[in-house]
Amino acid sequence: MASRLIPEGLADDVRRIMGDLTTLEINTIVTESILGTKMPGIRHALVNIARDYDRQLSLYGMGRPPGEDGTVPPMRGGRSAFDDLHDRSRRLAVWLQQRADAHVRAPDLNPALSSEERQMLQMACRIEEKTSQLKGVFNAVAVRGESLVKAGVLDPSALTNDYGHDEIEQKQAALGRRFDFPVQPEEVVLVRKIWEIGTDNISMQTIVQLDGDVVTRIHTGFLGVDQEVTRRIHDEMIQTSIGTWGSLVRLVGDFFRSASALARR
Repeated sequence: MASRLIPEGLADDVRRIMGDLTTLEINTIVTESILGTKMPGIRHALVNIARDYDRQLSLYGMGRPPGEDGTVPPMRGGRSAFDDLHDRSRRLAVWLQQRADAHVRAPDLNPALSSEERQMLQMACRIEEKTSQLKGVFNAVAVRGESLVKAGVLDPSALTNDYGHDEIEQKQAALGRRFDFPVQPEEVVLVRKIWEIGTDNISMQTIVQLDGDVVTRIHTGFLGVDQEVTRRIHDEMIQTSIGTWGSLVRLVGDFFRSASALARR
């Protein structure tokens, strides 16, 4: 009876979303430019992330070498792109961390990292971590899609995203419909969070656990009296987010209670 009332796939999706609701994360980012756009389709979002990370690493001196024609080709949004970004960010993070460790061991012989280099190390670690997570998404898509390709449900080209923006649009035009990337809801949430934060510096962060634990991190540059307005905005974001969070938790809880009651009839 329960299986007819609630499709198994939908129930699994709701359970995964409920698991994600055990933690609330509020980030405040101070930036000079705001695009004000929502995340595009998942394929375009992956291209945006790859190009954002590539641009940042290039600024750090970790750019890609030019091709035979002397130019650097546009970054694509496929697995190979994130393999490359992961490798470059890891090498940069290791080099900077080794220098930081050398200073701790022998401060008279090795200079400390500058504030810019410390920020560079944090960004390199972020890119390394996020590209690792995205590589996991590509791995999961490949495993799930293998049987669909064999059954003729999906074309093999659907399991990769080794495309630029124009190529994605061309694929969609040729198909006459959206050229979707077969990801799960929780993977879309992961990509959206990575896309939204990008390479912006997080000024303040608060993490609230369902069991009541709260951790707040504030960048030292935002502790002064002149940053009181920014801190107040972050506090208001926390209150708004907690209210919305509570409503979502109650909504999902009501869903399962209603489903259980119907199943018992």
